[in-house]
Amino acid sequence: MIALTPHLTHWHWLCLSGLLLIAELLSGSGFLLCLAVAALCTGAYAAEYPTSNWHVQCVVYSITALITLSLWWLWQRRRAKLPSDAMRLNQRAQQCIGEVLTLTTPLQHGRGQVVMHDTLWTVTSTATLPAGASVRVVAVTGNLLHVVALDD
Repeated sequence: MIALTPHLTHWHWLCLSGLLLIAELLSGSGFLLCLAVAALCTGAYAAEYPTSNWHVQCVVYSITALITLSLWWLWQRRRAKLPSDAMRLNQRAQQCIGEVLTLTTPLQHGRGQVVMHDTLWTVTSTATLPAGASVRVVAVTGNLLHVVALDD
């Protein structure tokens, strides 16, 4: 490898870029894609300035790799911010927060029951309410719905 380093050309960088793209196809993480883009940019630099030595080309590769990886990290971070509805996907109890329900049994000693979407749910509240009262779901703990009375 030491014998090849004084003679790095744009073809070496293009081949490295191709190998990194193939490795990216196998991994699918996006990390190697950034390194492949950096190698491609370095190959373009080496083609434009063929008299540059390998030290400069490695510095160009390092800088472009840091830039592309930083941009990829920012893009991934922005993409990870999902709307609140998507965060509750497949969490049926979390999806019912804010719904208005009618008590099927009275709320006594802090416990009662409601029917929501053909399922009987246990609810808890600090208020004592009769059956038929309207309540709003404010929180969920496991299979227990926390409700507050609606002011009619």
